[in-house]
Amino acid sequence: SPGQCYAFVVVRIVVPAKVGEPLCEAGVGRTEPLPRFVRPPEQQTDMKVSGQNNPATLGGAIAKCLREDREIIITAVGPASVAKCVEAMALARSYVWNDGLQLAFYPGFEHIIMQGVGPGAGEQRSCVRVHVWPEVAQGDGQQHPSQQYQEPQQGLHGLV
Repeated sequence: SPGQCYAFVVVRIVVPAKVGEPLCEAGVGRTEPLPRFVRPPEQQTDMKVSGQNNPATLGGAIAKCLREDREIIITAVGPASVAKCVEAMALARSYVWNDGLQLAFYPGFEHIIMQGVGPGAGEQRSCVRVHVWPEVAQGDGQQHPSQQYQEPQQGLHGLV
């Protein structure tokens, strides 16, 4: 949306083990796999994003799943759909903030085979697959996400 700025602060943290959940080896690129506990398949929701998706609607769907303590696996093929995915995650983060939840995620890059009929069916494509899950927000006095990042009043050298 015009006039809005979305930003994420990316940090590496140790995700505490949750009792009774299967261990998953998750690595990105050439890094060594890091242990991460994932929810069982019945507590996961798959979502596919296109470049024409409304990010507010997708953000609301992500927020709903986060409130239900579900893990969301978002698949995005193409740069426009990846941009919509990131924007929707930023919106979902602000939607669940007042519920005491924080959005956590890790991205992955995979190859998929396109399903269906018509042009492109059966072709191999590259996609970004983002795993999103809820964490309890820490009571450290952080501001609401919409108030953390402020747009500058003037551009470089006072020219706007």
